[in-house]
This record gives sequence, C-alpha cells and structure tokens, in this order.
Amino acid sequence: MMKFKCSIVAFCAAFFTLALFLGLAPYPTQAASFHQTVYVSKVAHACPPTIENGSTGSWVSDLQSDLNSFGYGPLQVDGIFGMRTASAVGQFQRDHGLADDEIVGPLTWHALGYC
Repeated sequence: MMKFKCSIVAFCAAFFTLALFLGLAPYPTQAASFHQTVYVSKVAHACPPTIENGSTGSWVSDLQSDLNSFGYGPLQVDGIFGMRTASAVGQFQRDHGLADDEIVGPLTWHALGYC
C-alpha cells in the first residue's frame, strides 16, 4: 500500500510540474496570494439617479462639472439644474446621438462615463 501511495504522490507532482511548465496552473505565489488590487472607476457602478430641470444636489453638481470639463459650459457648479444646465445637457445629448430631452437618465449618464 505504501508503494502505491508514493506513486500517486509522484504522479501528482509530475502532473503539476507539467501543468506549470505549460502555463496551465498558477504559480505557487499566485495561488497563495489572497490580496488583489482592484481598480474601481465611476463606470463600474450603477447609474446615478435620473435628474432634470428643477433637480438639485450633488449629482447635479457632478453633472455641471463634467459638462464644463467636456466643453459644454461655462456652467456655474451650484447643484441647481436650471435652464443653462438643461441647454448644455441637450447639446451634449445631440452631440452623442441621444434624444435631446434634456433629462439625464441612464443613457446620458453612460455617455458621460458613469454607468
């Protein structure tokens, strides 16, 4: 029985070595690693809430800032979705082949790089 047990261990070691050589198995340092760096961008998240003329808050501020950086300003970054923001959103939507309804929903957020 001992001889049989040793031959199984030898076979497994040889098979694992061959798999390592062929690149089919992870290196021991990769297999033993439990830490992994994860890079998260705003694209990886669910879409922000739908906003439109009359909306207020931090999402509106983010939108205004992004529109300014993409050349659709100048907009005052005040967190108030007014007529100037709506107009800039409409132009952005037209330029990106979207319906220019001046409402920032999932398709517009996606075009802005959020979801």
